[in-house]
Amino acid sequence: MAGHLKLWIRNYDDGTGELFVKVEAHGFAGVGHACFDLAELSTKAEEFARYPLSAEEPVCIKGGYWTADAKEMTEEHLYISARAINLLGEIDLLVRLAEPHDGYPRTGLRCSVSVELQASYEQMAQFSKDMSSLARGEIAEVVFSERSKEAQA
Repeated sequence: MAGHLKLWIRNYDDGTGELFVKVEAHGFAGVGHACFDLAELSTKAEEFARYPLSAEEPVCIKGGYWTADAKEMTEEHLYISARAINLLGEIDLLVRLAEPHDGYPRTGLRCSVSVELQASYEQMAQFSKDMSSLARGEIAEVVFSERSKEAQA
């Protein structure tokens, strides 16, 4: 069964918004969210169309709780990255989602999901364009569907 990714934003009208992500793939599913500066998110989203993508340094967006100086993440809630996996143009789109620990009495993971979706450069170019449009408020949601096994052959 092919995997699916859906993104939407709750806009706070101050240049920031909460990015929500829902992922379903191969029997795993989850929903996560994190706050972003929407102009920065739009710019970062454009990097997903980069060609070629690096296998060692993936393009990514990540959100969660940061230190006071915003230099280090202390708790990751949302992570989406793209990296080349071979010379045939195949891409791994990695999605990690975790529930914030707010009020949870123990340390460590409470609820989380991690999924890799297969993609092509053409799909990544469209995903990049759509995610940037979402951050600018031009569209209401982005839906990404993993390449089927037939399309990969």
